[in-house]
Amino acid sequence: MLHISGLPRAVDCVLGPKRAGKISVHNPALNWAGVYALTFKPGVGAIRTTAVALSLQTLKPQNFRFLLELCADPDYELQIDREVSFVRYLQMIADPVVREFTERALELAPNEFFIKPSSMTTSAHHPLDEYAVGGQVLHSNRTARLGFWIYNQLFLEDRAELSQFVSAMLLHDIVSHAVERSDGRLVFSEKDIDHGVKGGVWLEKLARSEFGYALEKLLPVCRMVYYHMGRWGKETDTTLTKENSCLEWLVAATDMIAALPRSYVSLIDLPAWSTREMVFSQVITAEKFDRRPLPVDIRWSALSRQKQIALVIAKEMFRQYAVVDYGTQDKIIAGILNTGSLLQVDKQRLAEEVDYFIACVSLAAAMTPVTVFDTQVNLADLGIIGP
Repeated sequence: MLHISGLPRAVDCVLGPKRAGKISVHNPALNWAGVYALTFKPGVGAIRTTAVALSLQTLKPQNFRFLLELCADPDYELQIDREVSFVRYLQMIADPVVREFTERALELAPNEFFIKPSSMTTSAHHPLDEYAVGGQVLHSNRTARLGFWIYNQLFLEDRAELSQFVSAMLLHDIVSHAVERSDGRLVFSEKDIDHGVKGGVWLEKLARSEFGYALEKLLPVCRMVYYHMGRWGKETDTTLTKENSCLEWLVAATDMIAALPRSYVSLIDLPAWSTREMVFSQVITAEKFDRRPLPVDIRWSALSRQKQIALVIAKEMFRQYAVVDYGTQDKIIAGILNTGSLLQVDKQRLAEEVDYFIACVSLAAAMTPVTVFDTQVNLADLGIIGP
């Protein structure tokens, strides 16, 4: 055993021309994502391994490209605890079969799933702290936690499908930037086209091959993942319709809300490097406008913070669900402003009436204690009177 000088906690490894070895990783960013060690094959030189060890010890969260290159190097293999960053949210899955299925899917996910950012090309479509090592894990956790709260706001007396819903939230991006090989194994890919469809198909194969006795419970999870991209599918049309269940609609909406660049879902076990939430003013300010009046004469400053957040979310959902008609937008806005409680949500209407769905989900998301906003709201598209 050779201890490499200068890396007192980062490296304990066996080096030699004919021996394999293992490097223990002590880096907060990597450890949060589940990376705890790196193994290497016999014949890997000591100088090269020392350089890799130093890089792992000092790696900044934004330097995820180095890890992706390391994953592609046949001489090395990252050792990842695939549940450590998900355990709090796996505990929300009460059904033992659904939880076992979720854990098995995470076990089969490629290493890159745990270390890549939520978006490979830009931080414009996700919160800034997700454009870093473990960003995909962070996004999956955020959607699960936000979804858990929204579900409980909407369906206070119905917990039957909660396990399936949380499972879909954790697994919705399981095939993001991955392709399936002929042997069924997922491998990393720079390209990412219709990962929702591919994820749903891959999960269904897993369910049928290893959990055939529980398809009634697991196929709804696969469908939620399949349709979560909604109208943004490229090669396959996954636009949500009345034929989709309300939970399929809800998975797509929750993913969209959690991914808003200026919407940060608070996690109890947030990575140490993510300080964004601590510096937010957490105040939504309105800009004056002179476009079109709201049917209801109300001033922005007179609204509660929950109503303000609900309107911001609704505005984003107009684009998500292609609500371009001003009349429908006004109906949704009026519904948010005039609704004080979600205790009587009609589950059937959620999947049949897009205006009712947007109003209810926007209010539910705004009522959760986990969503932090830091945004300048352009109310010209909402029709709200300025401060």
